[in-house]
Amino acid sequence: MSSPKGMLVSAGVAQTPSNEYGVQTDWVVVLHFQSPTGDSSDFITRELPCLTRTQAVAIADMWNAQVSPELVGCW
Repeated sequence: MSSPKGMLVSAGVAQTPSNEYGVQTDWVVVLHFQSPTGDSSDFITRELPCLTRTQAVAIADMWNAQVSPELVGCW
């Protein structure tokens, strides 16, 4: 069963340099959304910069507890 268009389907953690809003960091939460404009196999990703790996893991686990419980604790 596919997720509704635009729905967050999972969150991951990645070590990726970021300088969004003037904040330099090496950790992001990668949010995976079902594409609001494509078919069920299309996804869009967005990165949410975090100050530390610990913060990124906590945020990813919070999202995954709601949308992908099997991923909680994977990071």
